[in-house]
Amino acid sequence: MPKFPSDVAPSFKAMCETITDEAKLQELREAVQAVLVETRQQAEENAVVDVDRCEELAETCLYLLEHYHDFGPKQQALIIGAVRYFAVTDDPFDDGMFASGFFDDCKIMNYVLEQLGIEDRYLKTR
Repeated sequence: MPKFPSDVAPSFKAMCETITDEAKLQELREAVQAVLVETRQQAEENAVVDVDRCEELAETCLYLLEHYHDFGPKQQALIIGAVRYFAVTDDPFDDGMFASGFFDDCKIMNYVLEQLGIEDRYLKTR
């Protein structure tokens, strides 16, 4: 998979699947919100935590979940993978540990946005 480190690809691919259960989609929305709340709390104690990037990612995740049913099964699986990668805390890179926190999440999100043809929502990978 292009556009992000190869050591991230297996984790991302494992998170990709199509979900038809609305309750599970709602759980993902809630997980995204929980990451945002937790990140804001961490930022109060650790200036390295990138709250702005987390907010951008959360907003993009929620946007994709809102438009989830506008896409076919393959694209839906990518959406679920990107949202899970952001919302699940055991990805290969701890987002709160590094100044570049959420870098891998942004790379994955941009890959998914590219695959979906949503180029006006790309996230900066500064």
